[in-house]
This record gives sequence, C-alpha cells and structure tokens, in this order.
Amino acid sequence: MIEDFIPGQEEALSPMIQKIFDEFIGGEYSREGKETFRRFIDSSALRERFEGGNIILVARKEERIIGIIEIRDMSHVCLFFVDSDFHGRGIGRQLMDEAVKRISGKSSFLTVRSSTYALPAYEKLGFTRTGEEQRQDGILSIPMKRLFP
Repeated sequence: MIEDFIPGQEEALSPMIQKIFDEFIGGEYSREGKETFRRFIDSSALRERFEGGNIILVARKEERIIGIIEIRDMSHVCLFFVDSDFHGRGIGRQLMDEAVKRISGKSSFLTVRSSTYALPAYEKLGFTRTGEEQRQDGILSIPMKRLFP
C-alpha cells in the first residue's frame, strides 16, 4: 500500500534506509559520504524536509514500512529505497508511479542522482543518464532524468 508520509514514521524510515544503504550502496562511499548520507536520512532531517514541502510517500505491508520515495521541488528524487526483502516485487514502480501522479501538471520531468547500484532500476523506470559519474561531499552519483507528459 502506497500512502502519504505521516509525521512519526521517520523513526522507522531512518533505520530502514540506513540498512539498505549499508547493504547495497555504502561500499562505494567514502567516510565523508557515509556521514553526509547519515545526516541526510536522520529522522529529524526527514521530518524537517517534509514540513518544508517535500513530498514523501511510503510503501507499507501491514504495519511494516517497506519503501520510501521523497521528491524535492516537484522535480527531483532525493530518496528512493525499498527494503531488500521486497526487491523485485514492483514496490519501487508503485512508489515512482504515485510520485509522478502527484507532480503531474506541476513538472514534466524528474531528476535523480543515482547510485551505481540503483542505475539499472532507474533505467527500468524510464530514467536516462545525463552526465558522468560524480563525487560530491563524498557521495558518488550518476545524474539521470525522466521526462513524462
């Protein structure tokens, strides 16, 4: 089930995101990058961005939060994670489709700075590379964009 973030859920989201990051992405980050990311997903930072107007959607299975997508400025994916127990089940596509629906009419594109691990998933969701691999604040990423009507 895809639904709007509810304040208080950040306490469950932050550790879920950190677990997935550590499992699949963290190995390509420097110590600085890992710390930058940890601060970005801190529960208070998540809530602050939500209160500042970011769209945050969560996927739940019963009471367990199993995924998140966060959109900044109606055009940029700044967080997109699905619990590894649920990879390959369409949860990411559902989150992305709902996010696109929410920004439809307000933007005609989405950008993202993908990890190398997530690159194939973003490509399956219609994103294309717009530049070379970059490292900023210790975070390795690949710029991508998806256009939609």
